[in-house]
Amino acid sequence: MMENRLILLLHLATEFINMTMVYTTIFGASPVKRKWKIVLTVAIVVCGHLLFLENSGLRDAKGMSFFTMLAVPLFMLSGRKRTLLGLYPFAVIMASVVSVSVSFLMANMLGVTEAVVLENDYLGIACQCAPMLLMGVWSAWCKFKKIELSQMHLDVKQYVLFYTVAVCELFMLGPIQNMSKYPELGMDATFAGVAVSVACIVFAVLAVWQGIVVHREIRLQEQNRALEDYMQLQKEYYTDIVAKDEELRRFRHDMEAHTQVLQAYCEGVESVDLKSYVDSMIKETVRYERKVYTGNHGADAILGRIEQEAKEKEIRFTVEGALPSRTRVEEYDLCIILSNLLKNAIEACKQVGEAKERYIKLQVGSYEETLCLVVENSVSDKVKIENNRLLTTKADKKNHGIGSENVARAVKKYGGTVTYQCEGKCFTAEVCFSA
Repeated sequence: MMENRLILLLHLATEFINMTMVYTTIFGASPVKRKWKIVLTVAIVVCGHLLFLENSGLRDAKGMSFFTMLAVPLFMLSGRKRTLLGLYPFAVIMASVVSVSVSFLMANMLGVTEAVVLENDYLGIACQCAPMLLMGVWSAWCKFKKIELSQMHLDVKQYVLFYTVAVCELFMLGPIQNMSKYPELGMDATFAGVAVSVACIVFAVLAVWQGIVVHREIRLQEQNRALEDYMQLQKEYYTDIVAKDEELRRFRHDMEAHTQVLQAYCEGVESVDLKSYVDSMIKETVRYERKVYTGNHGADAILGRIEQEAKEKEIRFTVEGALPSRTRVEEYDLCIILSNLLKNAIEACKQVGEAKERYIKLQVGSYEETLCLVVENSVSDKVKIENNRLLTTKADKKNHGIGSENVARAVKKYGGTVTYQCEGKCFTAEVCFSA
C-alpha cells in the first residue's frame, strides 16, 4: 500500500508540474501571488486522491487526476478564468501526446509493446516527465532570447482550431494504443505508434504556434491603437501651443500701443481708468500662460486634455505633486499609463449621478529612481477586481478592458507594480516604479 501511495504522489507531482508549465510557458499565464493558495490547493487535491486510493485503488485514483487538475487553472493561476478553462482540454491532450510519444519510443528501445511500458508505473511516470523537460528547454530558450511571454487572448476561430486538433489527435492515438495491447501484432504497432505520436506532436506545435502568431497580431493592433491615441494627443497639444503662440505674438505686437495708452492715462492722472485698463491687460496676459501640472512635458500634455474633458463632464480634476522632466520611464509609456488610467476614471465618473460627487485626484511623486502615480476617483458602484485585474462590465468585452492591459504591459516593462482598490464609492489605481 505504501508503494501505491508513493506512485500516486509521483503521478500527481508530474501532473501538477506539467499542467502548470503548459499554462505558464506555452499560454503565458502566471501563478497567483498568494502562495498559500497554491499550497492549499495542492494539499486538498493530494488528500482527496489518497482517500480515493484507499477506496477505489491506484488505477482509478490516477484516472481521477483528469478532473482534479482543473484546480490548476481555477486556483493556482491568475488571469481570465474562462480563457484558462477553455484551454484546459487542449493543455491536457498536449501534455498527454508527448508522454504517449515517449512511451512508444521507450517501447521501441526496450523491444516491448507500449502497453507493457504503461503497465509499469515507474516507466509511466518517467514518460510523464518528458513534457516538462521539453517545456523547460522552451522556457530557457525564451529567457535566453528575451522573448516575452504574455497570456494568450484568442477568438472563437482559435478555440475551434485547438479543439479540432485535439479531437483528431485522440482519434489518431486511441486506435494505435489499443493495437499495441496485442503482442501478436509485433513491433509494427509500436512503429506505427511512434509515427502517429510524432505527427500528433507536430500538429499540436503548429496549432500553438498559429495561436501565438494570432495573439501577437492582436497585441500589435492594441499597441498601434495606443500609439495612435498618443500621437493624437501630442498633435492636439502642439496645435494648442501653436495657436497660443500666435495669439501671444499678436498681443506683444500690440504692446506698444498699450504702452502709449498707459502713458496718456498717467499724464492725465485718470487713476480709475488706469486701474481698469491695467486689470484688463493682466487678465488678457493670463490667457496665454501655459499651465504646468507636474513639470514633465509629456505628462502635462496629457493632463491638459484630460482637465478640459473633465470640465466638460462636470468632474472636479486636481493634480498634486511633481515629476522630473526626464524619468527612467519613457515619455511614450508614461503617457500610455496616465492616459488610460485617467480615461478610465472619467468613464467611471460619468456614471456618478450627482455632479458634486464626481472627482478625479491625481497624485504624483518621485525620489531618485522611484516613481509613483496614484489616481483616485469616484464611482457609482463597486468595481469588480479579480487577482488585481479590472473586470469590465461593458457588453463588448473583446474591445474593452484593453486600457488596463496596456497599463499593465507598460508597467511590467519597467518592473513596476499596479494595484487597484475599491472601497465604497472610491476607486484607487496606484502605479509604482521602484529603483
